[in-house]
Amino acid sequence: MMTRFNRNWKHKVNVAEIVCEAQDVDELTGEKAVAIAKAIVARLRESLPEQWFNLNDINCDETLIDIVTNLEAISVDDDEYPAETLDDCLEALYEWGDAERVWLSA
Repeated sequence: MMTRFNRNWKHKVNVAEIVCEAQDVDELTGEKAVAIAKAIVARLRESLPEQWFNLNDINCDETLIDIVTNLEAISVDDDEYPAETLDDCLEALYEWGDAERVWLSA
């Protein structure tokens, strides 16, 4: 049985246990920020339709692709503040999720 709440969301991506590790940006090491970003990208790719990630597909989602690209680009070597960059990416991801009706939680 589907509840009224569930009908409002197109997809559900369980990122809660990954994101909870990024709660305190000031305490997050660069290496940990990179690991969290990689884990989020993997979870998104396994949970969402493949065509959303393919620029050659008419159903691609360019905003999602930009967010994933930014998450994949987080690097200890190239990014002065990887934890803050991760925080910015998470903010963009949650805004995208709300707009596209993708539930990002447990």
